[in-house]
Amino acid sequence: MDHQFPDIGSRRANSKVNWQKHLRSLDLASDIAKLTLHYRHRFAKRPRPIFWSRPMTRRFWLRCCAWSLSCLAALGFGRRATADQQVANLNETLRSVLRARRPQEFAFVDLVTQQVQQGHLPLPLVLSMMKWARERADKQKSNIPFPYFQEGLRLRAAEIGVHLPAFTPATVP
Repeated sequence: MDHQFPDIGSRRANSKVNWQKHLRSLDLASDIAKLTLHYRHRFAKRPRPIFWSRPMTRRFWLRCCAWSLSCLAALGFGRRATADQQVANLNETLRSVLRARRPQEFAFVDLVTQQVQQGHLPLPLVLSMMKWARERADKQKSNIPFPYFQEGLRLRAAEIGVHLPAFTPATVP
């Protein structure tokens, strides 16, 4: 017994009810097999992810190996780059930020660093004065914030009982 199958594109073929009626009317396994082949779009499998849809070729495995090696190299390089960086200590920070140039200025920075290490001067006080000196130099349109830092820190240190030398301007010969 040969059955007539409706067109796939017709409305009747796409109707679930008509499809089920047609399936019930079949009585042979071969007819079910024909129906399955005819309606294969209804029984289609889900599409596989892109990663698994490609064949497992030698080129695919070489790409995977190259990708994993490049990731490992990037991770290793990032760790090495962070390990090589050095943190500037207080002395270097003050010298560079305040733009110390003369030996007297370097000596004052060394003295301030020594006072902080001994615990006589609090570190937040020194850092806040450094920030204030930079802002003050910008307001005064000066490139060198060191004189503001030295005088401001001397006055603030005197309030807590620490003696620091006064600013001595450069003498022109």
